[in-house]
Amino acid sequence: MPKERDRAEDRAELPSLAPEPSLDMPIIDMSVDDDRWVTHQGLIQDMLEKVCSLIGLRHGELSVVLTHDTRIASLNTQYREKNNPTNVLSFPCLSLNAPVEISTLPQTPFLLGDIILAFETITREAQEQGKLFSDHLAHLLVHGLLHLLGYDHVDDQQADVMESFESEILGRLGYDDPYSAKEV
Repeated sequence: MPKERDRAEDRAELPSLAPEPSLDMPIIDMSVDDDRWVTHQGLIQDMLEKVCSLIGLRHGELSVVLTHDTRIASLNTQYREKNNPTNVLSFPCLSLNAPVEISTLPQTPFLLGDIILAFETITREAQEQGKLFSDHLAHLLVHGLLHLLGYDHVDDQQADVMESFESEILGRLGYDDPYSAKEV
């Protein structure tokens, strides 16, 4: 009778079903509650990884919710008292009153926050602005991520800082300046 192999040895030879999270890249947890987003998930993952790498964000975890106008309008009403859909909402987990220096962030896992995107609004805006959906989406991902890092645009000075950084990031990734026509 052949000798039985150790079951632990068999398991060790099986490939992992889920990739190990990179130790030098934030964990991106994506949830989809609108099927129109399914074909864009890879683009979103890739874009966020490139942006994080470019700005030196190596740790943390962020959630990306891919939704529709009805859900984002409800969130916009609940948290911003604006009764309409919007393109992106960001909910930072860090308490920041100003943009954070990436080097001062924890070098261990921490929650960065949530970015929520609405398919219909982004599609409509891209068409109105004569942009590719993917280009407008890239801009909104950068915009949402910067909000998680303490950037804001509540006054002109803050807006200038945030928009300049967005334009720089997108330019380094090969995208046009989203503010060249000032339509956001």
